[in-house]
Amino acid sequence: MKRLLIRLLLVVVFCIIGLGAASKAEQGGLKIESEHRVCKHDSECISVVLECSCSCGKPVNKKFVELYLEEKETRCRGYSGPMCKMSCPRFVRCISGACEVKRELERPS
Repeated sequence: MKRLLIRLLLVVVFCIIGLGAASKAEQGGLKIESEHRVCKHDSECISVVLECSCSCGKPVNKKFVELYLEEKETRCRGYSGPMCKMSCPRFVRCISGACEVKRELERPS
């Protein structure tokens, strides 16, 4: 009887671990295509949140934001997991022809 309870407990633990890994896999797949980051000016760049949970977002050219938001909506439909509001001190800039994230805005000298 004791062995059966231990086996049952192990099965439950492994199921919980497996569900957590599956949830993370659902969140992690969406990437910004490099051609969707191409820019000439800072004003062309914006940050788009791709995760179903907590994220500060990834840099993308504004022309492609809707594409990624639609994909996120599809992927995250029915998502149940941690949700949060975050303060992200980041600035999206056009650097060397690509939208990039800077941690802080440089001040002119």
